[in-house]
Amino acid sequence: MNNLPNSYTLILDESVVELEGSPQKYVVGGGLLFNHSITTFGEIKKLAQEANPSKKPFHWTDRGRTRRLEMLDLAAHHALTPIAVINTCKPKDQEEARFQCLVRLLQITQSYDIQNILLETREASLRNNGQNRTDSRAITQCRQEGIHLQATYDWYRKSDPIGWLADAIAGSVSFNQRNTKIDDTAWFSHLKKISKPIIESIVQP
Repeated sequence: MNNLPNSYTLILDESVVELEGSPQKYVVGGGLLFNHSITTFGEIKKLAQEANPSKKPFHWTDRGRTRRLEMLDLAAHHALTPIAVINTCKPKDQEEARFQCLVRLLQITQSYDIQNILLETREASLRNNGQNRTDSRAITQCRQEGIHLQATYDWYRKSDPIGWLADAIAGSVSFNQRNTKIDDTAWFSHLKKISKPIIESIVQP
């Protein structure tokens, strides 16, 4: 990783909202972690593991209220700026929706010195193949626009605790979009109380 002074690592994950009779909502969300924080990435991973004592990786939809709150609090505390972009799409258009979300998210974070971009792999490997190519294509387009030219990018596995922070942010935003259960909006309301998230929706023509 590049770790220049005052630089950030952008950690991202996705969440899909499916509502019967309505188009899907595709959310790409995560946060900016300060590379020279007093708390190291290794320490943040350890805190994430403590907030998720299960042998299984943290996944927002699989956890109860207590674990969700603990991970969301941890994410808001260490991801200095929670951020998410929401897109609307048909199931067959998910890859294009993801591409658009990533491009827009990178555009609206261009004022930050992002040196590292980490995304959850959707393949068995951590290489630029299969569905991971959508991510590299979005980053390449932004580089062509002069955005985040110095940033490296890589993928992480679902088992990597650093990605659980992004999962919690994306999950809270997606539940807020779903809004079919009593506490669906409570998670994002909590996130807004403890941080200043940047949330943007892509308006389709």
